[in-house]
Amino acid sequence: MGQTENITILFTDLVGSTELSSSLTPEAADEVRRAHFSALRDAIAATGGTEVKNLGDGLMVGFDATAPALSCAVQMQQAIDRHNRKSESAWDPRRLHILEARMESWRTRRPVQSVTRRS
Repeated sequence: MGQTENITILFTDLVGSTELSSSLTPEAADEVRRAHFSALRDAIAATGGTEVKNLGDGLMVGFDATAPALSCAVQMQQAIDRHNRKSESAWDPRRLHILEARMESWRTRRPVQSVTRRS
């Protein structure tokens, strides 16, 4: 059995993505998703997170500690705010959730042993 470690998971969600996608052409909807994920991934890279999974309209991101996950969430919200000030398609920044968990070898996606919700 591998070593168990404390980790922090950040979940994002593009609120209203179904409604937004249905109001746009498929190409425009893809561009919105690409731009949204690009902004999120810039924050992940800047804070040392690891993208664990793409959830279609959100991301699951792992961190070795809570502080960088919180910093990433703030950077994501700031990027969303910058986007919303200059774009016609507003992104909703309300869906950022942070969980603390104990996992075995989280980078290889072994099962979570316990989870505590922080947001």
